[in-house]
Amino acid sequence: MGFADDRFVSLIHPTVKVFSTAQVSEYGCIIHYGTVIFNHTKVEPFCVIAANCVIAVSNYIGRGALMGSNITTTTGVKIGSYCFIGSSSSIGEYVEIEPGAYIGMGSLVLKNINAGFFVLGNPLRVLDKIEVPEKILTKWLEDKNKN
Repeated sequence: MGFADDRFVSLIHPTVKVFSTAQVSEYGCIIHYGTVIFNHTKVEPFCVIAANCVIAVSNYIGRGALMGSNITTTTGVKIGSYCFIGSSSSIGEYVEIEPGAYIGMGSLVLKNINAGFFVLGNPLRVLDKIEVPEKILTKWLEDKNKN
């Protein structure tokens, strides 16, 4: 049995800067100190963004994404539902990381990452992959096309 999203409030540290045209879900997000979320970015419910991240303009962060400290994204990045982005990773312009992907700590991501892939390094190497349920992939396509 699932719980309704509205049973969980978002917690945003007072030092976080969310630009006026950015949207952070009011449900279940945790955003740690020092993070900046720039214009026209949307953060879906149940995302965790650790300390000192810089989320650039026009990003879309899908439901349940987990992001470590000191992550930097650039313009137009899409981070899929239930992804993990390791600390000190950097993500290049207009890169899409599909649902269920795992980006290892300190990675430089300059190309799209397929659903369920575990990548690491600079240059990126694919270490492993998992099967992502079709329901999650379908929902991701609907959500990202709306945003």
